[in-house]
Amino acid sequence: MRVFTFLFCTVIFASVPNSLLSQNAKIHIEENKSITVDEVFDLIMNQTDYKFFYEEGMFKDFPKVQLKKGVVKANKLLSRSISTGNLDITIAEGNVVLIKEKPKNPIKRVQYIVSGKVTDVEGQPLPGSSVVEKGTTNGTQTDFDGNFTLNTADDNAVLVISYIGFAAQEVSVKNQIEITVVLKEDAAGLDEVVVIGYGKVRREALSGAVGVLNNEVLEDLPLTNSISGLQGRLAGTVITRTNGRPGEEGLNIRVRGASTVNGNNAPLIIVDGIPGSLSDLNPNDIETTTVLKDASAAIYGARASNGVILVTTKKGKSGKPKININSSYSVKRRADFFEQLSSYQIATMNREARDNAGGGGEFSLTDAQIEAMRNETGEPIEIGYGTVYAKTWDYSDLAFQDGSQQNIDANISGSTDKLSYRTSFGFIKEDGLLKQGSDDNQRLNSRVNISYKPLDRLNIDTRLAISRQRTRSPNQSGLGQILRIFPFMTPYTAADPTKYAITQGFRSPMQRHEQGGTNTSLDTRIEANAKVDYELLDNFTATGQVGSNLRFREFNNFTRTITTWDELTGESAGTSNDPNTGFEGFGKEVYATLIGYLNYNNTFAGAHNLSVTAGASHEQFEESGFWAQRRGFPSNDFFSLNLGDSEAQTNGVLNDATWTIRSLFGRSSYVLNDKYIFDFNMRYDGSSRFSKDTRWGLFWGVSGAWQLGREKFIEDLNIFDALKLRFSYAETGNQDGIGLYDYIGTVTINGEYPFGNGARIAGANVGNLVDPTRTWETLKTENVGLDFSILNNNLSASFDYFIKKNEDMLVPVNVPSLLGSPAPSGNNGSLETKGWELSLNWQEDIGEHFSYFVNVNVGDAKNVVTNFGGQDTYNVGRVGVREGYAIDTYHGWVFDGIIQNQEELDAYSGLEGVPSNIGIGDARYKDVNNDGVISVFGEDGENGDVVPLGNPTPRYNYGINLGFNYKNVEFSAFLQGVGKKDIFLDGDWSAPWFHPWHKPDSRFWNTTWSPDRTNAKYPRLSHSSIRGWNYNKSTNTLLDASYIRLKNLTVGYNLPKSVIDKLGLAKLKLYATGLDLWEKHNLGGGFDPESLTATQTVPQAYPFSRLYSFGVSITF
Repeated sequence: MRVFTFLFCTVIFASVPNSLLSQNAKIHIEENKSITVDEVFDLIMNQTDYKFFYEEGMFKDFPKVQLKKGVVKANKLLSRSISTGNLDITIAEGNVVLIKEKPKNPIKRVQYIVSGKVTDVEGQPLPGSSVVEKGTTNGTQTDFDGNFTLNTADDNAVLVISYIGFAAQEVSVKNQIEITVVLKEDAAGLDEVVVIGYGKVRREALSGAVGVLNNEVLEDLPLTNSISGLQGRLAGTVITRTNGRPGEEGLNIRVRGASTVNGNNAPLIIVDGIPGSLSDLNPNDIETTTVLKDASAAIYGARASNGVILVTTKKGKSGKPKININSSYSVKRRADFFEQLSSYQIATMNREARDNAGGGGEFSLTDAQIEAMRNETGEPIEIGYGTVYAKTWDYSDLAFQDGSQQNIDANISGSTDKLSYRTSFGFIKEDGLLKQGSDDNQRLNSRVNISYKPLDRLNIDTRLAISRQRTRSPNQSGLGQILRIFPFMTPYTAADPTKYAITQGFRSPMQRHEQGGTNTSLDTRIEANAKVDYELLDNFTATGQVGSNLRFREFNNFTRTITTWDELTGESAGTSNDPNTGFEGFGKEVYATLIGYLNYNNTFAGAHNLSVTAGASHEQFEESGFWAQRRGFPSNDFFSLNLGDSEAQTNGVLNDATWTIRSLFGRSSYVLNDKYIFDFNMRYDGSSRFSKDTRWGLFWGVSGAWQLGREKFIEDLNIFDALKLRFSYAETGNQDGIGLYDYIGTVTINGEYPFGNGARIAGANVGNLVDPTRTWETLKTENVGLDFSILNNNLSASFDYFIKKNEDMLVPVNVPSLLGSPAPSGNNGSLETKGWELSLNWQEDIGEHFSYFVNVNVGDAKNVVTNFGGQDTYNVGRVGVREGYAIDTYHGWVFDGIIQNQEELDAYSGLEGVPSNIGIGDARYKDVNNDGVISVFGEDGENGDVVPLGNPTPRYNYGINLGFNYKNVEFSAFLQGVGKKDIFLDGDWSAPWFHPWHKPDSRFWNTTWSPDRTNAKYPRLSHSSIRGWNYNKSTNTLLDASYIRLKNLTVGYNLPKSVIDKLGLAKLKLYATGLDLWEKHNLGGGFDPESLTATQTVPQAYPFSRLYSFGVSITF
């Protein structure tokens, strides 16, 4: 089996048919290394049943072979390695391979000398690459720096350059004496290795639902948070941003929908084998991100029910030291902010609402005064408790400006035969959008990754990472006020335009930001990780790993006393925040883990691959903190706590908690003929959150895959390059939403105990009852999947369908207050989630210089609470949990149009439940149950007229990534969106004049009923109580929050080699990037549909930014 896994490519090559070896013959390469040709034969013979015979010393003068980590397909690599050689190869009985040299033919006298360099797309040299003059046996190999020199017959020669794991390339000499060749990795030639729990596996040997993102697609994006880079990239992984403030984006991750009504349904994050965090990671330090979604996650047991995200950081690459510096500068501009009505429009709507209500509201203006507002020419109007101006101030323009962002990343990496290293430094500086006050975020990241191989059987990996983040924001936020304040209210005093005015009781939001004080948060994290792998015997390895994550948090909150100024006179109108206040807090978190496991991996007779892993781990977490506060500081400029009034001091404990988890885990995998794959994962977890009798749980998963594409009846179809069917079943656990000490009963002293007659007597009572049988929630997951590729691997696809069932969900039990304490939750509930995921990928090379790609992914997950202890409580609005419905289902009225005339009013107003002050122009809701009553509930517990209307959970989440490469130019665009999402807005955005002293939402301008607008969408304006009826939650006020967004667009240019050589560089790339450049949705009004959620039902006061970035990447 002359499957030369080696980057052999010498001057002498063989001519070998592609079908010489078994189609299933493969060689597993555990690491990048350099070996002799004789050692290559030993490697092949150790993994297959082929035997090599050749004359001793035949290959003694051959150069060493550079091996690339991965799995090599035998026939493809064999034909590529020796396709033009001069060897005679014969396979005899018993898979004996006989090799001998053919007589050497004289080579035509050389007449032309050509030199060059072979690199990968990163500019890293590829030593040992084959360079052969096409159609001859004339060839050579590149040296350690990727350089080569070759004598060719003439300048019409064509060179064939190849390197194992990379696509071969043909280059015409054409009078060139210096040639630079950039080879791209060949996914079909070398199997991708995927990181899984406590190990790695070839992608083709995966049997579970696993998503993988290579960080190369994020290289030129000026990201400040690694989580945001995952948004829309992987099917089934949903990420939502709820805030635009620097350092506080409010990013939430959910994998395959909800698993429970308890906790936040967030996945477990593992960084280099240790539980950690994504938010503080430097995005440029990440190599790959892997998401385990089904039985593949079962090896993480009690914390795997919400999925597991495995992050692998970058290591040193083979070759001499490489230095890379990537720097970008970005301008940030606020996206579409809350659209503001003019003073004239608001005054017009107020007049209409007053007339419909017979009075009311905050102010009353004449027709002439309203017209003056239209022209912005009138005099100020005194309305008793303030002044109205015939002018429109845009408070968002007064409070916001363009921000900026700087990203700097520098790293040095390299390796020798014994040592590989990568050291990186990252710096991010964000200046926010606020004009006044502190509004910024800074983060420093440093990481050192070292791998050392002191012995052939011993490997030591160490990781050390430090990050420090400082975030500042105004203590007194005026953002909500900016959204609500009337535009005809002056921001400054008439007498002194440098002073912020207080008008109609409103303090200036800009003054709050500038003078109200500052919140400062400092977050320092130190992550240390060491792993030792020792090969006890051939194919039998012992691994020990120790890790520790430390986190130190500091909080400083200083509230300054503000002097307010009268809007007309400019005189002092009093003070606020008096006395001033200083607050400081400190928190510490310590996480430590110890992991040990054994792994056996071997291939028998070329057809049976067996891998077994077994281990144990211990994890412990401790958290502590305190805070202190004083008032009455002598100055607004100095807030050292010891300067405050000691008589006005308070303090307390922030957090004081600890937990422990101990585990046994294991995995076994069997692959037959590279076609039939069987995997089993298990974990036995014990958690300190439960009592001794219930704290241990066994979690497991089984999965299988069938490589249909390797069956003859599929091969004969000549359609599929690959076709694989997958299935899995798993039982994983969940402990989210459970208190650390809920299993311990407590007693409350001086509490009140209720008696049957309603009297409550002071004394001692039970603080919480304990359910001794309460234990883990267990999630049962079923998955079936199909992967295929066609058209020479240009088109690939993956589809999964899954069902998750939580049949031990913790739910509360209703008990009478006479019990004296709330009843504990028990494992009596159930939740079912069903969904699917689809990924499509197309990539194609057209000619020598042009290639393009299109990647699409989409997924959906829908849950139903199938058992909630028989409880069926609901009302108008969002219902968090209701049996038989999805979590957070919206309930509301069925809108039945607007009452248009007296006849319709008479017919409807007679129904029971209809307001007595209803009139023409008001809303009409459907009597769903036809009982003649408009009511939430029907009789005897039956449903009334309020029905399920929608859900704020994002559905049909999708991502579209496309781009092309042409010579030195790169282009990529990425779109992300949500196909279905419903939202009810609350407060001032749910109805016009919800509060008469706040401005109405712009979507109600000219869209409300009036005698001149009888076909309007919304009922009439009013300052009376009928407003609540007209704009109640219904099919008419439910909003469509689906959207599509251009998340990023990047154009890059790699300077040609002729230029960078003169500069003494390996690579120089210039690029321009835009983030969040455009979106399309149906909300209007300047709303951001992404930030609106089940619990955030008003517009995000701090808008997200459109970012325009320019950067340079330099490699030495």
